[in-house]
Amino acid sequence: MGIPQTSLRRRGFTIIEILVVLGVSSLLLVLLAAMFRTGMWEVSRSSGRIEVVRMGRQALDNIQRYLASTVPPTNLTDPGGNTVTEAIYVPLETDIYDPNASTNPSPTSRIMFYTPMDHLTGAAMPGARQLQTNPVNFAYEISLIPGQNNEGQDLVLRKMQSPTNADPRPVTYDTSVQPRYLARRLGIPDSAASGGYRDGLVVQRWREGALQITVNVSSAQISDDLNRNRTEGSTPIVITMTSIYQPPIFNVQ
Repeated sequence: MGIPQTSLRRRGFTIIEILVVLGVSSLLLVLLAAMFRTGMWEVSRSSGRIEVVRMGRQALDNIQRYLASTVPPTNLTDPGGNTVTEAIYVPLETDIYDPNASTNPSPTSRIMFYTPMDHLTGAAMPGARQLQTNPVNFAYEISLIPGQNNEGQDLVLRKMQSPTNADPRPVTYDTSVQPRYLARRLGIPDSAASGGYRDGLVVQRWREGALQITVNVSSAQISDDLNRNRTEGSTPIVITMTSIYQPPIFNVQ
């Protein structure tokens, strides 16, 4: 009596099964690539935002650091014979503060101040006793200039001509002293503005002599981190940072 032979049937994958597996695998790869691309885009945008915030913070810190050195030049008098009691002032074309909102002074992009410290030449600051017997005053201005290579607006500290009783608020720069850059690539892109950027620094007086100092920074000036974002149609980041500086005495006019 013979033993029946059991045939072993080896069954492979059908064409349909292979196509289904390939389709699912391709879909998973596409989803993973999209997730990776989105993650890299967010990392790039976050790094750009951090850089923009750093630029704005640097500008505000430098402004406040120099304003902290201000002292009223009490040894000077204006052409009317009045003692100069303000250490910080804004351009003369703005109005004196008025509680009426319709007559508030217009914002400006310049801050001028007096200080006994010669910030730009490296000279040692005189001692307190020497300042009492022989007061020394220097006039400086913090303002904007067009950025290098048309990249935003640069914030600079410039020395003015030495103040005198005849001209306690000089309007002419001391060209013998090189300015110092406090921040670079500020401003909001605006094709209608001079240099293509505006509002890198906005200063406005408030009540009690306080200054509202605002800097605007745009990621349009960052050449590396956000190039891919802009080519994908993302609008540049614009961050506005505002600080209120309150002088120790009422010395803003």
